[in-house]
Amino acid sequence: MEMYCGAGGFTHGVKEYLDTALATDFSQSARALYARNHPAARVIQGDANERGVQLALITEATRLGVEVGLGGPPCTHFSQAGKRETHEGWQCVLSMLLVHAAIPSLRMTVLENVLGFMSTPQWQHTLAAARALGFSFSHHVVTGDDCGLPTMRRRVFLVLTRG
Repeated sequence: MEMYCGAGGFTHGVKEYLDTALATDFSQSARALYARNHPAARVIQGDANERGVQLALITEATRLGVEVGLGGPPCTHFSQAGKRETHEGWQCVLSMLLVHAAIPSLRMTVLENVLGFMSTPQWQHTLAAARALGFSFSHHVVTGDDCGLPTMRRRVFLVLTRG
């Protein structure tokens, strides 16, 4: 399952290891592109910060027995180039954590974002929320060069596990 799926780059990157059966994104054009790129996945329409969309994700993920959750909440809120309106970014991160925590079969979540996320108070809030929701975690900073991509941009991957 992937929240904030965009065109599906995260899903594409893990397709050798995982089948992503469910996704959502606020943007209609992103959802359409994701559906073209990953036709086997069910794409739920709507804003993952809205309760109805969250319930639909939890219900469908539970029915499917989803074990791994992925997500790249919008990074502009944490980026040095963005507006740094971290309260809005935090809402997306928290929504992702709450949805994933509510799926009984889910064993692991991987949250990707810009490195700037780690320098905000919301990073510590995220770690505290993950701990309170029963997750253990580790984080990894990765550049494109680390995985053979032609970019030096750094990203942080927060890996949450339970059970």
